[in-house]
Amino acid sequence: MRFAAVTSLLLCACGHERASLVSAHVTRPESGTQIAAEGAKGTLTCPNTMQQDLGTAADDGRMNAQHIGAVPLECTVTVALTGYQPFTARIVDVCKELVPRACSNAEVAATLVAASQGSGSKAGK
Repeated sequence: MRFAAVTSLLLCACGHERASLVSAHVTRPESGTQIAAEGAKGTLTCPNTMQQDLGTAADDGRMNAQHIGAVPLECTVTVALTGYQPFTARIVDVCKELVPRACSNAEVAATLVAASQGSGSKAGK
């Protein structure tokens, strides 16, 4: 009986990986100033896994998403808004809290550029 209880406790403890936080503050230009990019959408892309939806920026330009386990440093965060170039940042560049070969807290500061001002992806932090 005691063995079953200990085994059950160990199995429960192993199944609860700490969640990581990926957050972003997204702005866009308007009338010569930067304003919150409400409605911008974020995705997390990692090698050999499906893309994870990070959600949509709120009226203050912030989005926060939890990721089960640490985020591999090879992953990227892309922020997109209609009419603007996609903004891509590497987790290795925006990680605020490193763990072995991964990140448990990443913070992206994205400033979107109008699509008519250039082409391609804008890389940044």
